[in-house]
Amino acid sequence: NVKAIVRLRPYRTFTEVEQPESDFLIRLKDGAAALFEADGGAWKKKAKFNIAEYLKSQLGEFDKITVAE
Repeated sequence: NVKAIVRLRPYRTFTEVEQPESDFLIRLKDGAAALFEADGGAWKKKAKFNIAEYLKSQLGEFDKITVAE
């Protein structure tokens, strides 16, 4: 028995940055399987935040850096 919704953490942005988890819908039909994003794109907000935090930590030695989210 397969759960319809699963939480995954796929690589969708920079590999150096922690990837956000999100829900995916699994559809099974005639021996085939498909995954569909099921979080309404909420992962994008978390990914942008993670990327901004990573850049701030890496560029912290510079005085005049602004990372806009």
